[in-house]
Amino acid sequence: MSRFSLLVIALAACASTPAFAQNRGEECWNPRAGHYEGVRPGEAQNDLDFTRCRPMGRPRGEREVPRECWNPHARHYEGVRPGEVQNDLDFSRCRPLAAERDRGQECWNPRAGHFEGVRPGEVQNDLDFSRCRSR
Repeated sequence: MSRFSLLVIALAACASTPAFAQNRGEECWNPRAGHYEGVRPGEAQNDLDFTRCRPMGRPRGEREVPRECWNPHARHYEGVRPGEVQNDLDFSRCRPLAAERDRGQECWNPRAGHFEGVRPGEVQNDLDFSRCRSR
C-alpha cells in the first residue's frame, strides 16, 4: 500500500470515532440509573446524557451532600440513603436536605462554570447539589 492510502485509512478511522469517545476522564448522567457513569472511550453508551457531564473524581474540598429526591408515587421528597437501591425516586429532581441548605454551602453551577452560594428557601435548579463545598 502506498503512504497516501495508509494516510487516508488512518484519517477515516479517526473521523469515525464518536465524539463521546474523546471524553476521557469524564462521567455523564445516566437518567435511567439515576447516577453518573464513567465514559468508556470507543464504546457506545446510548443510555448516558452527554449534555450533563463532569470531570471524573471529586476535587478537594467537595463532599457528597445529603439530599432528598422526589418520589412520584408517594408525591413527596424522600432522603437518599447511600448504598441502598431506591428505584422509586426521581434522581433528576433532587435538593439538599434542609439542614445542609442552611449551612453556608456553595454548589457547582455547570452552566456558569463556577460555584455559587446556596440561598435558603429559594429554588436553585441550576446548581449541582452533588458537588458542594463549605464556604
